[in-house]
Amino acid sequence: MTRNKLRGSRRREFDEEDIAISSFNSLFRAIEEDRVTQLDDPSDLWKLLAVISARKISAQYRRQAAAKRGSGRVRGESVFIGADDTVKPGLEQVLGSEPSPEMALKAAESIEELMERLPDPNLRRIAWLKFEGYSNQEISQTMNCVERTISRKIERIRCLWTHHVEASA
Repeated sequence: MTRNKLRGSRRREFDEEDIAISSFNSLFRAIEEDRVTQLDDPSDLWKLLAVISARKISAQYRRQAAAKRGSGRVRGESVFIGADDTVKPGLEQVLGSEPSPEMALKAAESIEELMERLPDPNLRRIAWLKFEGYSNQEISQTMNCVERTISRKIERIRCLWTHHVEASA
């Protein structure tokens, strides 16, 4: 039922699973708050759930059609799909997976400058490990210290870099 009512909607914003989860959540909340008074047999429960789902779908359509959301005319990357169902590159044309050489060089220079601002080799090592994606716990194991020490040193790094950036501006 829900799938049929959602036919033609923008599925990236909501789909039948979203509606079902939200409907069950609303039903359970209503039961907890004693707003549901007549549930004599299982068919009453399903009828109530169907009504809640239908109202959720209507609310979603109203929300999509709201003027502040583009009155239903806002489109996503689906606008780049051709008539023959081939996907033409949309935002991927703009956002490549690799940075440009100029951007990579500038980022490397910025990182190098920030690293030079750190007075302690341990702070530089912690910063590099954070850049590489390690968690505080993993860094603490690598550096053979407690996690709280790493947290404090990361906060110190942030303060030093923030001060440097503010002084440069």
